[in-house]
Amino acid sequence: MLTVVPWFSRQEWMDVYKAIFSDDINCWKEAKDTMLVWQARVNKLPIGIDVTLPLLEAKVLDADPTVENSVKSILLATAVQRFVSCIVKLPQTKYYQKQTMHDLARDIGLPMHLVDLRNEIIHGTGGWAGGQTIHKALETSYDWIKNYYWENEWKKMMQVMPEGYSLPLIPQDNWQKFLKLLKRYSTLVIPKSRMAEFNRKHLKRTSNDLKWALENMYAEDSQECIKALISHLLIPKAMPNLVQQLQS
Repeated sequence: MLTVVPWFSRQEWMDVYKAIFSDDINCWKEAKDTMLVWQARVNKLPIGIDVTLPLLEAKVLDADPTVENSVKSILLATAVQRFVSCIVKLPQTKYYQKQTMHDLARDIGLPMHLVDLRNEIIHGTGGWAGGQTIHKALETSYDWIKNYYWENEWKKMMQVMPEGYSLPLIPQDNWQKFLKLLKRYSTLVIPKSRMAEFNRKHLKRTSNDLKWALENMYAEDSQECIKALISHLLIPKAMPNLVQQLQS
């Protein structure tokens, strides 16, 4: 079963994972930009990525020497407050809705002092500002989400496709069958007045045949299948000369 995700491949996800938790601010910036692209592709990011993004943005900001400390403190506090408020909702159901935030945090192993700090940020007098408290809270939150989401997802991906694994080559006869289907599909999607009625009758069937062919060729990696579907089924509409290119 295929699952739609905002990244094009496992490798892209893994590259972002490594960059987020590296010691290089340039890697952080690249990871942040990629995650913003992911955010634009879907209505809702996976919760682990959604709560990591503001933490990463805060770390990039904190490393910028041109930003005043007072501004850093406020923006770091906002990132931590948002992180705690979002992450404790993970175990919530109708049954849990009457539990306190501390109870919810305990269910997922979130440090209690992060909840206390979150409450102080929202309701307190600002005693957390200007010191190391908020910086330590940011690092604690960063380490926690790494263990809770990123490392677990990494392990799952490694079970499916270990690092260094390469996909088997697609048999040449399967590839030729696919190209034949793609040529047919391209001919159908390119407007031709005399062929309009024929197109409507055969486009859906040809599209389905293409999809099945792709799924068979990319059976070892569903993420690559999604990428191929996008590349092969959507691009023809924007490339009226595709048939000529395929026949060349």
